[in-house]
Amino acid sequence: MRGYDSRGRAQMRVTSAPGAHRQDTRVNSHAMDNGRSSRLALVFEWIRHHTGSMMATAVDFVIMIGCVELFHFSPVEATTVGALCGAFTSFSLGRHWVFHRADGKAAGQLFRYAMVAGASLGLNDLGEFLLVRAGLGYVVARVIVAVAVSNLWNYPLHKFFVFRGR
Repeated sequence: MRGYDSRGRAQMRVTSAPGAHRQDTRVNSHAMDNGRSSRLALVFEWIRHHTGSMMATAVDFVIMIGCVELFHFSPVEATTVGALCGAFTSFSLGRHWVFHRADGKAAGQLFRYAMVAGASLGLNDLGEFLLVRAGLGYVVARVIVAVAVSNLWNYPLHKFFVFRGR
């Protein structure tokens, strides 16, 4: 049942089943809005992360493809160079735009980021190696690996480890 308090804010009244001991619990809309707004903030953070990831991935792919096509690097070597350039882009965007943690100590964030990025680099190289060896084209393999590593490794670790709150 929905009602309003003395200030005109919506309230939700939860009562027990008929005949049972009546318990009246009121939850004001401000508390409900806080829950909604925190979920909404999380969704927007996730969208910013993936937008930043796409931007960093664009840098990564352009560098990787340029290294293969122009400088005749192997796809795995080019993946390393591209991923390092993408990592720099990702760190900068994560710190300043995605997680808004520019107030944190950059050295600590950079150290944690380097650990996560190093593992991410290894996962990307391994995935690229395995999928190219399985017969996929190197760009298709890179897309598959990049999406998997971004969602399953990078986002959770950036959020809860690299750019964590105080």
